[in-house]
Amino acid sequence: MKVLTSKVAKRVLVIDDDPVLLDCVTGWLSLQGHIVQAVDNRDEGLKVAISAYFDVVLLDYRMPGMSAMDFIEQIRKKDIRFHVILMTADHGAFELASVLGIGQVLPKPFDIELVTWMVDRVEKPDGSCTAQIIVQKRW
Repeated sequence: MKVLTSKVAKRVLVIDDDPVLLDCVTGWLSLQGHIVQAVDNRDEGLKVAISAYFDVVLLDYRMPGMSAMDFIEQIRKKDIRFHVILMTADHGAFELASVLGIGQVLPKPFDIELVTWMVDRVEKPDGSCTAQIIVQKRW
C-alpha cells in the first residue's frame, strides 16, 4: 500500500457505525495528511459538526438512529457549510443523494485510495453543501 501526501490538508469528519471501516478510513486519511475526527453515530456526528469546522464529512447512509436526510436537514438549518460524501452500499441512495444535493457518493465496498482521491478534490466550502457529482457504481 502506498502512502500519498495530500497537497492541502482537509478537516474531515467520518460518521459510520462500522468500527472497522471507521478505523480504516480515519487511519488512512490521517496518513495522507488530513485532520480527521471519527464518530460512530449521526447524533454525535451532528454535535461534532456543529461545534467544529470541517471541509468534508464522510457520512454513512444506513445507520441506526437519525436518518441521513435528517442529518443534512439539521446541518442546513444551522447554515453549516461543508461537502458531504455519502458512503453507501444501497442502490437507492444515489437518487436520494441527488435530491438532497449531496455532491459525492462513495459506493461500498470501496478502494481506500478512492477515498483519498475524493477528499483531495473537495474545494473549501463556497457557501454550498455540494460538489461535482462523482459516482462510481460497482453494481
